[in-house]
This record gives sequence, structure tokens and C-alpha cells, in this order.
Amino acid sequence: MKDGVHMFVAGDKSHPDADVIYKKLNRKMRDAGYHVATDRICLV
Repeated sequence: MKDGVHMFVAGDKSHPDADVIYKKLNRKMRDAGYHVATDRICLV
């Protein structure tokens, strides 16, 4: 995970360390104050 460049798209789990990467990403987003506004989702 430290070296190299990896490309991800939404929901991509093909990388062997995807679970670890997404956990770290979610933690960083939460620590930065990001939250999902689920009250504005439009299901058609």
C-alpha cells in the first residue's frame, strides 16, 4: 500500500488490501468531518 499507484472506482474491491484501504479512507473522511446526507437521496 505504501509504494506504487493504484486506481480505484466506486465500490472496487479488486485490490488485495481493499478492506484495509477502505477502512483507512473512511476513518480519514470521518475525521475530516464528512458525513453522508441520506435525507437527500432520491430513489426512483
